[in-house]
Amino acid sequence: MHKIVTTSLFFLALAACGGPTGRVKADDEQDLTGDTRAGAETFNRLIQESVDNLLQKPSAQKAGVDRLKIAFLELENRSAEELVDWRDTVRQRIDEAVNRSGRYRNISDRFVKVALQETGLKPDDLYLPEKRRRFLKVLEANGNPVDFLMYASLNSGTTTSGRETQRDYLLTIELVDVENGESEKVNADVRKEYLK
Repeated sequence: MHKIVTTSLFFLALAACGGPTGRVKADDEQDLTGDTRAGAETFNRLIQESVDNLLQKPSAQKAGVDRLKIAFLELENRSAEELVDWRDTVRQRIDEAVNRSGRYRNISDRFVKVALQETGLKPDDLYLPEKRRRFLKVLEANGNPVDFLMYASLNSGTTTSGRETQRDYLLTIELVDVENGESEKVNADVRKEYLK
């Protein structure tokens, strides 16, 4: 019996010492780069650069007292990688960066989702003026008038040479003016190298 208890304690101690660990990173520490796919460092750079580019567009410079209201409709993943748990994180970080700008304000995703459900429309349907008006009427009836529709898409391109692979990530944000349907696009890109 003593031998069984000693052996059990040994394996418990070994498991405790050799198992996974974690820690909270300090704000001034760099994000992990990721050795097989995009991660925090890649997405954070893409989001920051694309929103910075967005704020340099003429629509961000419009004079006026009120902040321009945006309905963020879709984050489309056209890249070679699944976004998995990054999908909602990327959306939320784009929302936060846009709201922090002081020039734009995003309408709650919940209102946008309900308006799409109530009208039976999909995000791409809103490029058609009649369908866009139906969608906007639902939001306006709920106290959420909209100035712009926002779409985002993540793309990637892969180049392989021997043991090295380069993947170019491109995040595109498109703003569509609800009055005239004109759109502006901004891009940000990050190149990553992976070694086998």
